Amino acid sequence: MYKDKGFSRGAAPATAPSRVRALVVEALFFAGYFLYVWLWVDPVLLYQNAGPVFFTGTDFLEGFLSCPGGLVNYASAFLLQCCQLGWLGAAIASVMAWLICGATRVLLGRIAGRPVKAAHLIPALLLLVIHNRYDSPVMSISIGLALATGLAAGYVLLPFLSTWLRAATSCVALVGLCYVAGPGPALLFAVLSGMFELMRCRRWLAGSICFLAGAALAVAVAHITGTMPGNALASWQDRHSLAATLAAYLYIPLAAAILAALGGAPAAGRPDMAKASWRTKCLACCRSTRVQWTFLACALLAAAVFLHRSFDRNRKTLLQVECLARQQQWQPLLEVAATLSEQTASARLHTLRALYHTGHLADGMFAFPQREGQELLPEIDEGLDFCMALSATFLELGQVNMAEHYAHESLEHDGDRPETLELLATVNVLKGRTQAARIFLNLLKKSPFHRRRAEQFLRALDADPRMSEDKEIARIRSVMVTTDFAGSHAPTASLLQQLLHTNKGNKMAFEYLMAHFLLAQQLDKFAKNLERMDGLDYPAIPRHYEEAILIYQRPKPPPPVDLHGRTIRAETLQRFAKFDEIARRHLRDLPSIQPSLAREYGDTFWFFALYGYTPGREAVRALEGKP
Repeated sequence: MYKDKGFSRGAAPATAPSRVRALVVEALFFAGYFLYVWLWVDPVLLYQNAGPVFFTGTDFLEGFLSCPGGLVNYASAFLLQCCQLGWLGAAIASVMAWLICGATRVLLGRIAGRPVKAAHLIPALLLLVIHNRYDSPVMSISIGLALATGLAAGYVLLPFLSTWLRAATSCVALVGLCYVAGPGPALLFAVLSGMFELMRCRRWLAGSICFLAGAALAVAVAHITGTMPGNALASWQDRHSLAATLAAYLYIPLAAAILAALGGAPAAGRPDMAKASWRTKCLACCRSTRVQWTFLACALLAAAVFLHRSFDRNRKTLLQVECLARQQQWQPLLEVAATLSEQTASARLHTLRALYHTGHLADGMFAFPQREGQELLPEIDEGLDFCMALSATFLELGQVNMAEHYAHESLEHDGDRPETLELLATVNVLKGRTQAARIFLNLLKKSPFHRRRAEQFLRALDADPRMSEDKEIARIRSVMVTTDFAGSHAPTASLLQQLLHTNKGNKMAFEYLMAHFLLAQQLDKFAKNLERMDGLDYPAIPRHYEEAILIYQRPKPPPPVDLHGRTIRAETLQRFAKFDEIARRHLRDLPSIQPSLAREYGDTFWFFALYGYTPGREAVRALEGKP
């Protein structure tokens, strides 16, 4: 049936031991793939970063039906919800990679005649690189590649030979794929089906129709949607993931072209190598089992090195901080945040909350990166990425109106994320707006993984509209302010002092106010507020407060500070005397002693006051030469 069209089925089937060996290698490869995504990349962090909104019901689905590729984005949003269970997200990623690799094996075999061992596994390694970067839409990319390669594999296996029938089938599949997955996967399908028709079957008309239809469709979609390929590529956030995505799309056509150029099925009998041409020798070398297994080992080694170098560790750490803050796991959050040499505004807000909840804000804040001029509670002109973190901080402090304001900013910027909906429901309960709270909770109930939490919240609201039995809501209600500022932007100190005016026992507001004064180096205001410790159960003066008092009293004569019967520990006095002596001795050359001071005093207010920043534990470890 295929002989008349110049198609050869390729080499004879592999022997049973060879097939078993190949299956074992492939099983081990995908087992390693699953473990890598689950235990190292962590699909929970992929969900935390993308935060896709997904709701059940036709209203949500309708928003994806009006543009090419919308259905893939819909499916991606659903599958990313499953990433909240790490093992399930890793299993989905592994199945996607397995489907793409299986289709790649079929395509290389049909287009090139005979693929090199393990050549079909390369797309999976490229997908791992995309997973490594976190900022790319890896689930949409995987689904699009799976649909394009799977449909192309099905096309090359079609049994009928009529040129017009095959061309019609290709065009129908192309249009359908473009609507479902977008122009990128559709163009890949057109290239692969066209290559098969032209290179393997010599059907020039069918192949030309495939190529022309793909090009025409891509141009039409770009014109209709107003999205030019160059603009789409320029808007890609991460260059590593962009390169890996382009490589994943180009790999099968390029590999098939190279293998086809080298030759498909081996010739019958063993050629005489002495008289053979260079092309024949290359073919024989490529078909050698030893060479192919060597290629596999080298490819895996190169992939391991590239994966190691392409992994975005800082991005992973920042996402871990976000995820642990959402779960309110404060001590693990501090352990993770300690490995950051530079923090985003959102990570800094989460770290401050974790320090407060673990009782270390007043004696451990400067062990983490701090910089003079950074606002303790940043304003919106610094960006919108931290709005949710700032809203959660304001809610816990008791500034409910500010929490609502920034939650709505987050809603506008990030969409109807579940944590935003729940926070807004809590705000409306605190403000006595029960019906408004129900609106947010009923929307949250449509999110598959948050349905139970929304139903519990609604039942509690039915039983008691004030939810007085909820300990956290009752605590916030006891400290929430009852007055408001006329403007939308109030200084940090004013917001915190307003909280303390409402409730002097608001320990979180007090520690945040003192931290603000330390970061602004407003030591006179800091000293005046030390008396507030009397009603807040401080058995001793926290370490950073001791350090700030010693700096404040450094001038001669020292300004008076009323410690209300408390004393500064002898250990702190001795340590300050040593620091002060070193600083005075090198007063004209402070930059030269900065590394040595950072190793011993990098977690103190003294270092911050001298240099205007603290490096954080990770930077100090680097100065010490530790791994």
